[in-house]
Amino acid sequence: MKYLKAFVLLWSILLLVGCSRGDEKSPDGLRVPESPLLRYFESKSGRILYLGLDGNLRTVDEAGEEEIQLTLDGNLYESSPDFRGYTRFAWAPDSEKIAFVSIDHEKFTVNTIQADGTNPVQNYSGVDGSPIFLSWTPNGQIVSFLTNHWSPSGSEMAMHYFHTEGETALHTLGRGEAYFWVWEPGGNSQILARVAREEQSRVLIVSTDKAQETVLKVPPGTFQTPAWSPDGTQLLFSVQERESTQNQLVITDLQGVIQTRLAQVGNSTAFGWSPDGKQIAYIASDRKWGGPVGPLTVQNLDNAGEKITVDDPFIHAFFWSPDSEKLAYFTLDVANGDLTSESTQGFSSLITLYVLDTENGERKNLLSFYPTVPFMDVLQHFDQYQTSASFWSPDSENMVVSAYAEGGESAVIVVVPASGNIQPRQIAEGLLAFWSSK
Repeated sequence: MKYLKAFVLLWSILLLVGCSRGDEKSPDGLRVPESPLLRYFESKSGRILYLGLDGNLRTVDEAGEEEIQLTLDGNLYESSPDFRGYTRFAWAPDSEKIAFVSIDHEKFTVNTIQADGTNPVQNYSGVDGSPIFLSWTPNGQIVSFLTNHWSPSGSEMAMHYFHTEGETALHTLGRGEAYFWVWEPGGNSQILARVAREEQSRVLIVSTDKAQETVLKVPPGTFQTPAWSPDGTQLLFSVQERESTQNQLVITDLQGVIQTRLAQVGNSTAFGWSPDGKQIAYIASDRKWGGPVGPLTVQNLDNAGEKITVDDPFIHAFFWSPDSEKLAYFTLDVANGDLTSESTQGFSSLITLYVLDTENGERKNLLSFYPTVPFMDVLQHFDQYQTSASFWSPDSENMVVSAYAEGGESAVIVVVPASGNIQPRQIAEGLLAFWSSK
């Protein structure tokens, strides 16, 4: 038997080498591997949580096997009296639990469930507002979510949270026309937030223990989500200073005192700390609205002169690998239009996934595809999702994307090897997927 396995493994490798891409050109559409036998031999890292086309949540391994069904009553047809959508979902940091939002015609609920599909709990039920973002605290004790409230005078967002054990009350921590936050590393007692109201923006630290707000006394620039350093001692965001008409990306202490000025970043920016805290990546953009789109820079914090710049004007999202050695980024396919326009016009729906080696600057073109709507929504708010969701496998070897298959007949979940030496493969039909952290 062992000789048969060795022969099958060798044959699988030969097939994969024969069909792997040796250049950096992207394939036309999605392609699955010619040799599914590789799944039999490869090691598995973590699990993939995804929303299926039937509206239900499932987890699988990276081969698309060992499926666990988390929900059974999903129904994405809004005209149906049995409509139920599982619109938001997130892994707990220890990968032992999953939080998800359920919406029907009457209410929404926020729920938790063990990753093995046992012990489902309805933690909160409400009728006011619609949850549009969901995240756990780093220590896994609290689930937080954002609701959007509409009225004739405009819209308002509210940030809520509840403890998953013991106390079950719902707390509302803040409100604003825009509200973006990140939890303090390792804890659950503070958030760093950017709040906008009546065209004024503030960066503040909010305490959950005392329900107090500390407003940082610096004028924030144009960005969505501020960032906390992985060790919890510094903050990262952009500022608008009186003597400059452009935003400056800065590192501050917890009182907002500027310690390092990293770069001028134009009209808007998005950024993120590497998991090991040694590097910062950011997109600098001339666009005032519609999200930043522009070149990507990776800055080494130990050496100000050591940086990598990808001079591509169409980068609009990136995600650090868990090992901090790679950066996955996405570019927009440009159609006729003005890149600096204050609308989203000027782009087609095709995007391309690259991986950048942050040590030597080598980049690989992995895949061009048409993203699903939920996947594109995550990319448009990637700086908010960086600390609550991951497309990377825990071993930093693969990514998972959600795309339309060739011909656009179905939405599929695709595992993309970061090496670029093995073809991407379809593992399920679905609309959005996140990888567990462990």
